[in-house]
Amino acid sequence: MGQIVYVTKRGLGLLQHQAQQLEAELRRLQSQTAYAAEVGGNQYHDNSSYEYLVLQIRTVDRRLTETHELLNRIEVVETPQDPQWVQLGTTVTLTRDKVREMWHIVGFGEGDWNEKRISYGAALVQKLIGARVGDTRFITIDDDVVALTVVSIARLEEVEHA
Repeated sequence: MGQIVYVTKRGLGLLQHQAQQLEAELRRLQSQTAYAAEVGGNQYHDNSSYEYLVLQIRTVDRRLTETHELLNRIEVVETPQDPQWVQLGTTVTLTRDKVREMWHIVGFGEGDWNEKRISYGAALVQKLIGARVGDTRFITIDDDVVALTVVSIARLEEVEHA
């Protein structure tokens, strides 16, 4: 069946939305098969339009299958009410070279570097999991060892919806 994949409620919603979009795209493509066959002289072979459409259908169907398989392996993690350590569902403020950075620790598939959302599976987060306020962890970035000190830890939604 595969390894359990952890997500937040938001991540579950994103994956469900992705599945719905893929299902709609699959239905749209499938509805075009008769037309593509007819345009090609009602032949299924040597009909580039039809063959391309079948390729698109197979691709979307494969992506939909993968999404459903992923949804079957999901465990939704509740965000902690009063987090005492860095974990999935928290927002952590760090200092690196006296510069403060805030990161939201999110589930699989929820990461977005531009929004400072980083997945729990990322190497950076793996080094921080379990750290408490005041703890310093050392990581390697571009062949340099960097010290990251945890300044604060908050519940993810508190920061996102503030």
